[in-house]
Amino acid sequence: MERFRCSSARGWWGSSTGLLSWLNFSEVSKGNPGTLEKSLNRKLYDIAELYKVEDKINISVEEACEDYLSRVINLFSKLDHYEPTPIILIDEYDSPLISCEKEHYEEVLSVLSSFFKVLKGRQVAPLF
Repeated sequence: MERFRCSSARGWWGSSTGLLSWLNFSEVSKGNPGTLEKSLNRKLYDIAELYKVEDKINISVEEACEDYLSRVINLFSKLDHYEPTPIILIDEYDSPLISCEKEHYEEVLSVLSSFFKVLKGRQVAPLF
């Protein structure tokens, strides 16, 4: 565990070789698709703030979460002292679907699907 140093008491981690962040979906607002997107964007902003790149995001939290996520990942890839591909651990990924109203299920599913497509599109095979 010595490769990783705790960057914050809130659970975000950084290492000299890779950027590791934890995103807990049980902590995002789940009322409707709009609040889910804004809440995800605020979580991403918190991560960017931790690594001191929040002032370079140049995109509103009102934007689609996949656009916001793409921007944050691009910023992370340019950080010195880290590998270009961040590692993002996601906990409780199904929480927004489980707790949303029936009439919002398809829209929430669409938001999550778009979010995960960005992550999958940036996926790099790990080297062991």
